Amino acid sequence: MRNFLNRFMVIAIVFLTLINFYLAPKSTVAYNTKNLTTMNIMAKNNMKKDANIN
Repeated sequence: MRNFLNRFMVIAIVFLTLINFYLAPKSTVAYNTKNLTTMNIMAKNNMKKDANIN
């Protein structure tokens, strides 16, 4: 019985952890990463414009 409870607890913890990874893209970290990607593209475009001017 104790072995069964230990396995059930491990499975429950793994399930909750995986659910948290599934919900993670809605977090502010993912939102900020998306903004950084946009800023990176804008910075590359500005560098290309500067190189063409010189």
